[in-house]
Amino acid sequence: MRRIRYGALLLTMWLAVVPRIPAQEAAAAALVVDGREYRQVAETDQLRLLIEEETATFVVEDRRSGRLWTSFVPQSEDAYRNTNRVWRRNMTSLFIFSIVNLRDELATRRNVNMLTPEHTIETVSVPGGVRFVVWFPGYRLGVSVIVAIEDDALEIRIPEESIIEETDLVFVSISLLPFFGYAKPTDSGYIVVPDGSGALYHYKPTQSKAMANEKRVSWYVYAPEEVDFERYFEIEDDMLKTAYLPVFGVKKGDDAFVASIDEGDTDAYIHFNEYGFAVELNRIYAEFTVRHAYELFLSEISVEGSLPSRDIVPTRYDRDRIPIDRAVRYQFLTGENATYSGMARAYRNHLRSTGVLTSTLSAGEIPLGLSLFGGIFEERLLFDKFVPMTSFTDAARIIDALLDRDVSSIRANLIGWSRKGYERFPIRWPPDRRLGGRRGLRRLADEVSGNAVKLYVQIDPVHAILGNGRFNRRNDVVKQRTNLAGGAKLAGMFLLNPEEAYFRVSEVADKLRRFGIDGITFEAIGDILFHDYNGRAPSQRNETLDTWKAMTELSNEALGASALVRGNIRQADAVDLIFELPMETSGYMVIDEMIPFYQMVLHGSVYYTTDPENLFYDTQRQFLLWIETGAIPYYVLTRERSERLAYTDYNHLFTSYFEDWIDVAAERYHEFNTEFGDFYYLDMVDHKRLSDDVVQVTFGDGSRIILNYGDEPIVVDGITVGGVDYRVVRGGAPVAGSTQ
Repeated sequence: MRRIRYGALLLTMWLAVVPRIPAQEAAAAALVVDGREYRQVAETDQLRLLIEEETATFVVEDRRSGRLWTSFVPQSEDAYRNTNRVWRRNMTSLFIFSIVNLRDELATRRNVNMLTPEHTIETVSVPGGVRFVVWFPGYRLGVSVIVAIEDDALEIRIPEESIIEETDLVFVSISLLPFFGYAKPTDSGYIVVPDGSGALYHYKPTQSKAMANEKRVSWYVYAPEEVDFERYFEIEDDMLKTAYLPVFGVKKGDDAFVASIDEGDTDAYIHFNEYGFAVELNRIYAEFTVRHAYELFLSEISVEGSLPSRDIVPTRYDRDRIPIDRAVRYQFLTGENATYSGMARAYRNHLRSTGVLTSTLSAGEIPLGLSLFGGIFEERLLFDKFVPMTSFTDAARIIDALLDRDVSSIRANLIGWSRKGYERFPIRWPPDRRLGGRRGLRRLADEVSGNAVKLYVQIDPVHAILGNGRFNRRNDVVKQRTNLAGGAKLAGMFLLNPEEAYFRVSEVADKLRRFGIDGITFEAIGDILFHDYNGRAPSQRNETLDTWKAMTELSNEALGASALVRGNIRQADAVDLIFELPMETSGYMVIDEMIPFYQMVLHGSVYYTTDPENLFYDTQRQFLLWIETGAIPYYVLTRERSERLAYTDYNHLFTSYFEDWIDVAAERYHEFNTEFGDFYYLDMVDHKRLSDDVVQVTFGDGSRIILNYGDEPIVVDGITVGGVDYRVVRGGAPVAGSTQ
C-alpha cells in the first residue's frame, strides 16, 4: 500500500472514516495476471474481485466459467505492444479524465489518464470491494472510485463529494473503464450498442470499410447535451438515433456482460470505438460530463476597437460541477444467458428490482393504436390557411366504424386538436372551433366513453413560438449560462422552462378533466432533455427529466392515463402507452444488425407502437416487424384525403384517408388477438436470428413466433413458414428468465 501526502484537508478527513484493507490476505486467493499479483478483496457465489494497489487495476473472475475480466489491457496483447506510450497508459488506466483551466481564454481541454501525471493512490475497504482514492498533487485534483461486487454484478461508482478541485484547474468529464471488456477482431461475439432500438457490432477478422474517423460513434444518453434547435433538427434530418437506454453490452465467446449507467445517466455519453480507431481493439464505455460547456458569443463584443469574426465562438465551462453521483453497473452472464437476449432479460430484472420499472401488463385484448390528425396551418404568401383534416365529429365516426367491426379495445389519440392546430406552440387550449370547439370535444368524449376506447389528446409542452400564445421571453424560457435563450438560434423559437411547462400542463389537465378525456399524450419530452440556467427556476438535466416524469404522473392523477411519443426508459414506467418507438438504427457504418433490445426490455410492462402501417413502404415485411418487436397495430388516419397536407409541415402523412385503412386496421386487430392474444402481454424473453431472413421470438410462457422475411418458404423444427409470413408455436411452460 502506498501512503500519500494529502494536499487537500477535505480528502484527508473523508478518508479517515473508512477502514484500510488488512495487509494480510490468503495466498490462495491471489492471481498473477500480466506479471503482477492480484489479491482477493471480495467474493460472491458467482464472482471474485482481485486488485493490484500500485496501479489501481483490478480483475473480476467469473467463478462459473473461469473468465477473467480485467480493467486493463495486458502487456502480452499485440494491441498493447503495437501502440505508443500514451495509449499504453490509457489501456492501463482505471479512468481517463478531461481537465480545463477555467481562466484559460481558449478553454483548452486536456485528456489525462491515471498514470501520466505524478499521483498517489490510497486503497480503502468498502463492503464488497475497495475504494481507490487518487490524488494528483501537480494539478491539485483528487477523485475516488469505488469498485465493488454483489452477486453477479460489478459496480464502479464515483461519489460526487469525493471529487476535489483546489484551483481553477477542474474536471470537465470522466471516462470510466475505457478498455474494460475490450475485444480483438478475431474474438467470437459482438458488442451491443444503444442506437435506436438497439444494434450489434460483430467482431471482424479484417477492418471494416469505415474510415478511421467513422470508427468512433457516440451517443449522448437520452438527448443531445446542446440546448440547440439546430442540433435537434440535424439529428432528426440525419435519422440519428437517441440512446433511449443507458446500456451497452459485450459478448466474448460463452461469456458476456451488460453494463448500465445507474447514476449520472442524464449527463453521460456512451462511446464505441471500433478496431482501428487509434488502437487495434474494439471497446465501449461510458463518459460522464462533470460540468457543462457553453458558448460565449462575441458578435457584440469589440476587441481593441473592432468586432471579431462572427465565426469565433469561444467555449467556456461552468464553475460549478453537475451535482450528481456517477455509477456504472456490469452484470456478468455465462453460457446460454450470454446473448443480447440474456442481456435484455438481466437489465429488465435489474430495473424491476430497483423500482425503475414496476408496471406489468395484465392478460386481455391487445389494443389497436389510433392517432387522428385534426388540423394544421398552411403557410401562404399573405395569409396562412387552416387545413382541417378530421373534426371531432369525424373522429367519433371513425372510432364508431372500428367499433362496428368488433374492434373492442382502442387507444385513440388526437393530434392537432387545439386552437390553430398542430405546431402552434405553446397553445394548448381551447379546442379549435373549426374542428368542433369545446362542444365538439365534449361530445366526442361522451360518445366514445367506455371500456372499449381510451381517448388521449396530444400536446407539446416544451416548444414555444412567438405569436402563438402568451409567454415571457425573460422569465418563461430556457436560458443558457450567458443569459441568452436556449435554442434560440432559429428566430422566434424557444424552449419553455420545465417548471413553467409543468404549470401549463397542470392547467390543461384541469380543463380536460371536465371534458372526459382519458389522458394526455406528451410529444417532445421523449426526445428532448436540457439543463436550464433560468434564474427563476433553474434545472439540471436530471431535474428536467424528473419534471417530464411528473407531467405524465399529473395526467395519470387528473385524467387516469398518459402516453408518450417516444421516450426513454426512465419515463416508461409512468405511462401506459408509448407511440412510435424506433425499430431501426441510424445506419452508421460500424453497425451490423438491428435488434429490438429496447422493446425486449419494455415488453410485458407497457404497450407501445412503432411506425403506423399506413406509412409503411413495404406493408407485409414491416407488418412482420411489428410482430418481431412486440408492438401493437397502429394507424394515423384522417377524414380528408392526405393530399390536402401537401403544402404543410405534416406532408409526411402521405396516405391517411380512413376509408382506405379502416378495414385493414380491423383485420390487423383481430389477427393480433387471435394469434397472440393469450401470451402477447408476457415478457419477451428471447429474440434469435436463425438466418438472414428468419427470426424467432419467444415469450414468457414458452410461446414462439417464427418470422420469415424471405420470399421462399422455410422449415424450422419441422414447421413450415411461408414466404414473408409467420407461424405461432404455443408453449406450455414458463421460460427461464420470465417474471410472469
